[in-house]
Amino acid sequence: MSWEEMSRKRIKCPCGRGTISQASYMDDWNRWEDGPIEVECDFCRENYDVEGEHHNGMLMSDGTGTIYYLTPKGYPHYSGIRVEDVYPESYRLYDIPFEEYLIKNYTFRDLNFSYAEMKRVGAVSRLNGVSHRICNDHRRKFDSAKIKDIIPEIQWAIRNYARYPDNRENRDIVAAKERMEYQEYFAEKRKHQIRIDI
Repeated sequence: MSWEEMSRKRIKCPCGRGTISQASYMDDWNRWEDGPIEVECDFCRENYDVEGEHHNGMLMSDGTGTIYYLTPKGYPHYSGIRVEDVYPESYRLYDIPFEEYLIKNYTFRDLNFSYAEMKRVGAVSRLNGVSHRICNDHRRKFDSAKIKDIIPEIQWAIRNYARYPDNRENRDIVAAKERMEYQEYFAEKRKHQIRIDI
């Protein structure tokens, strides 16, 4: 099986001294694929990097695609706050005790709500929403989801919630700040980029 270049689109580069191109390829099974963006201008190649931004459509009919930009060489990477830098410890189900997992993955309100619901309902099959998710997490970790086993773990998590600085609520605050700072960085970066309409 081989890919053959079927067409190539070309546009003028920003400085006007050369071109930017992209080839389209087809294989023996009539599958199409676009090749990389090629900057065919020494000046632009020395001064810009090509960056792609991939988009997935919400529906199949929306399609997917990549929008390409020329970014000035040496443009600084995002260096703002990151959740993983502030709270580098793991919070995955299999890496930590279940009580800590609850603290790091559920809000204080969620835990209190689930505790009350489990006390009231008494049967896993009748739980909904966050309580049902907690039971599913317990089942994944221990191959068991008995309310009598889960309630003491939720109680422990509620009692000790504030002692864990990396609890879900604190991480959500940092995550919101990260999103805001990244949006500001991205908006500023976009001012320095040139969109490649090819």
